[in-house]
Amino acid sequence: MTSIQQRAALQRQIWQIAVLNAKLASTVAKTDRLRADIDAIMAEIEGEEVGT
Repeated sequence: MTSIQQRAALQRQIWQIAVLNAKLASTVAKTDRLRADIDAIMAEIEGEEVGT
């Protein structure tokens, strides 16, 4: 592999890592929203049980 080919391969890998990082950040944000929703639901359920 020539130096130019090695550089191109490295740039592709860097780009792929950047794309994966963006996807990971999106997944983490969705997980955080789901956890917050679950916490709100659990608080509502627990509040209903306490009030009963």
